[in-house]
Amino acid sequence: MKSCTEYQQSLPTPLGTLYIRATTDAIFSVSFDDNTSAQEGTSNHLTRACSIQLQEYFDSRRRFFDLPLAPHGSAYSRTVWQLLRAEILWGQQITYGELARRAGRPGSARATGRVVGANPIGIIIPCHRVVAAHGGLGGFGWGIERKVWLLNHEKKQGL
Repeated sequence: MKSCTEYQQSLPTPLGTLYIRATTDAIFSVSFDDNTSAQEGTSNHLTRACSIQLQEYFDSRRRFFDLPLAPHGSAYSRTVWQLLRAEILWGQQITYGELARRAGRPGSARATGRVVGANPIGIIIPCHRVVAAHGGLGGFGWGIERKVWLLNHEKKQGL
């Protein structure tokens, strides 16, 4: 049986401390989770690479992330998260309804919203780019203030 060692690293950001968690093969969590142990875990090459790429994002020097990801979720969840990562680029936004349509479930905006809200790898899987119909911001698991900050950060840097 393969060992499932977990690694953790924290990263101070303008929005608070991010916690990056990985196995030896992939990143599985990036969050501001206040329940994550405040104690610095053992880092590995992936948590260090992720930390560098996120810092470059916050410094407006990176728009795409090149990291192996392994988010835990249902097949539909992984489809939605892959769509977000592949199709909704820096500075762009999509509605929950349009995302549901692209994921093959038109009319399932609320269910898709729950999937977006359960995103375990924030920023890298850009759930902050999903907005409500008619231009409303919708919700955000990390607080609407952080969503506004991330959207403004990308908007002011241009496409």
